[in-house]
Amino acid sequence: MKRREFSLTLVAAGLGGTAWPVVAQQGQWPVEGTNYVRLSQPVPVTAPAGKIEAIEFFWYGCPHCNAFEPTLDAWQKSLPSDVFFRRVPVAFSDEPYGTHQKIFYALDTLGLVGTMHRKVFYAIHNERMRLTKPDEISAFMAKNGVDAAKFMDAFNSFSVQTKCAQARQLAAAYKIDAVPAMGVNGRYYLTGTMAGSNERMPAVVDALVARIRKGAALMDARIAHQPLCVRRRSNGARAGFASSRATKSTAASGSMARVLSKRWKSRARRRASVRLMSASTSAIRRAQRSSQMGGGRTSRATSRPHCTPRIRP
Repeated sequence: MKRREFSLTLVAAGLGGTAWPVVAQQGQWPVEGTNYVRLSQPVPVTAPAGKIEAIEFFWYGCPHCNAFEPTLDAWQKSLPSDVFFRRVPVAFSDEPYGTHQKIFYALDTLGLVGTMHRKVFYAIHNERMRLTKPDEISAFMAKNGVDAAKFMDAFNSFSVQTKCAQARQLAAAYKIDAVPAMGVNGRYYLTGTMAGSNERMPAVVDALVARIRKGAALMDARIAHQPLCVRRRSNGARAGFASSRATKSTAASGSMARVLSKRWKSRARRRASVRLMSASTSAIRRAQRSSQMGGGRTSRATSRPHCTPRIRP
């Protein structure tokens, strides 16, 4: 076994405390385009502020996802506090994917993912249950101590349907075409084939998280060394870094509003100037006519500040 392969094996096994820095210092792994893919269009994240999101895309009926669960569980328990991990079931079609997707989100709604998630995998892959029919699902939940009526209410609820629709949109945004797969902070996507094996995927995710964390630290350091006036402008840039599209849209809207405001003010000034010139011209003409008719006398109508009919003498 080569030294580099040995280091990667230690990382995947959770023993990378000394091996991982060696790999990271080499700067050769993971490689973009080989071990992971950078998304051309960033995906919105749901992680709390200041946390980095990591997602596992899976399907209960996938044997590779079932085999990957022990590795993923061990990795999840050792995650640092700034990493927000969540699972997203993928539905490539309505049956059986859609039904299994609803099972997961019904368990999530009832707070039972921790106790029932592995049991669903075991039932499908070891007990040969399909879990695609309501009666079969209800009986399985009752057998494992879950209130079957309450579970089926959640299973058929609007909130679960909404979560399933959101999961499908997210999988489409990440361009998921195989499971298990993992996504990192709306920017990166990888599969077991890219990482070398499913067991190596957490190590790639750790490396990508470290890069994101390092990039955020560099940005904080640059802002800290900037003058105060520049730092205030940079704060706006940092907010835009988290949601660039929204910031660009807001800036564009503000710029357009300022342009329109200037145009309206310019038109208003021109109109006021035209009205003033028209009023002055009218007053001069009335004065001239009055002078011609009255021998130089100014009529009362021309001396009043408001418009009234002019009465001839």
